[in-house]
Amino acid sequence: MELKRDIPKTIGPPSEERPVIIFTDGACEAECTSIGGVLFSPTGRVQCFGLELPSSLVDSWKSHKDQLQVIGQAEILPVLVAKQTWKEELRGKRAIFFIDNESARIALVRAYSPVLASLRILMACLKSDQDLESKSWYARVPTFSNIADGPSRLEYTQLLKDLGAEIVPPTTDPLWAQGVSFESGGVRTLRSYK
Repeated sequence: MELKRDIPKTIGPPSEERPVIIFTDGACEAECTSIGGVLFSPTGRVQCFGLELPSSLVDSWKSHKDQLQVIGQAEILPVLVAKQTWKEELRGKRAIFFIDNESARIALVRAYSPVLASLRILMACLKSDQDLESKSWYARVPTFSNIADGPSRLEYTQLLKDLGAEIVPPTTDPLWAQGVSFESGGVRTLRSYK
């Protein structure tokens, strides 16, 4: 059992250090499901990623054959990918994640979903926070104000260009990918479209 091996979370005094700010988004369109994220580092660095998800992964989220939408998982997964992609930026730090889907935000706050596919992603988010000794806060952002909307659609927007955002490859992990391969060249990323 995992709880027997885990260590207690240490909560220290308040930090004067500014938090890491991360915007995430998921997009479920007819042609594909994709995710994106944008990081604002306390040092002033701006980075972003975008990733089209393999249809086999998206299909594994569906609880029945005729299910069309998997937006819940598509909105939670970019938080996990952001934590894995920017793990060194998050190690020992506070982070504020801005999400434009209220159901996904509530699931992350509660660390629970009755949907098994979502619960797996949520548990991986908790494990990431524990491993990195980071503290995550989840806030709501209106869709039209979410800077991660472009990257989630594999678009390097003018605003990201103006901010000098560096495109980084997202970290894909076999645990959340449930055995789906993300070999280079087989998956479209934001880098492909710059």
